[in-house]
Amino acid sequence: GAINIYSNLPTETSTGSVSLTGGAYSLFRSESVLSGPLVGDWLLGRGALGTEHANGWVKNTYIDPGIGSVPRVEDLNSSEKAHARASLLLKQDAFQALLIVDRLVDKSTPQSGMILGNGRGDGSPDELTSYNATHGTIFLHPSWQNLVSESDIHQSTSITQTISSLKLSYDFSPSTSLTSHTGYIERRSTQYIDYDGTAAALTENTPIEFPSRVASEELTLLTSPIKRLDFIFGGIALRDESQEPLVFRSAVFGATAPGIALPNLEQTTKSYALYAQVRYFFTDALHVDLGARETRDDKYIDFGPETFNGAVVAPRL
Repeated sequence: GAINIYSNLPTETSTGSVSLTGGAYSLFRSESVLSGPLVGDWLLGRGALGTEHANGWVKNTYIDPGIGSVPRVEDLNSSEKAHARASLLLKQDAFQALLIVDRLVDKSTPQSGMILGNGRGDGSPDELTSYNATHGTIFLHPSWQNLVSESDIHQSTSITQTISSLKLSYDFSPSTSLTSHTGYIERRSTQYIDYDGTAAALTENTPIEFPSRVASEELTLLTSPIKRLDFIFGGIALRDESQEPLVFRSAVFGATAPGIALPNLEQTTKSYALYAQVRYFFTDALHVDLGARETRDDKYIDFGPETFNGAVVAPRL
């Protein structure tokens, strides 16, 4: 199946709105929209802007020896986002063009995980308890009751995403039209996460960027030669390039200098498809559909080399 999300189109009359929301943890959210004609009645525009700010509801009270004796008191699970969308709609007789550019910037601070309690289901100690016993430390478990964590790194995330789409359509006649959909997505995500939520060097990564690019093109022809019969013919081409490198350290597994490193992990997908559908209406309430689709996916993975504390454990493939 498929999920289709349609954003509001530019309007033929000038309209606008502003919405403000406030709440606990200093939540402040704003949404503003302005829409209307730009040139005559053939070029319409719409702009929308949304922002969200909220303090985190988990406190990171870790005291960093490199800073001093004052707890960091870092808010985790905070929200710091801005989202903008611009739309242009051109209408000229049988031709119509719709351009949409969507931009997201997210600087929220995440809370990745917490090691809670002091034992496993089988009675053995958890990782933090084992670490304290081995190293003679007294690092504390996070407290979900008091919403307190003691993460030894300053967790952060940075996401920027731009989605652009261009829809062109032409009506050759009242019963025949051709539509082109062109799309492009570029996303960059950088994360710095402490997976255990404790001051022990159990699990963490270094700031890593995960870039992703997707480009697609689809052509669709719709025609109805007679009243009770219609046809759909189309094709789509897509290219997806995504990277997910890894640098991971864990004292539990002895991966500490510099840990497990996989600097190159990229997947490229090329997808092509042709499809057709014929539909015949016996009556207004009864019709039969017959369709077919042929899809070809080519995937290429660039992997490695993977190292463990500097030693190669898997070559580049």
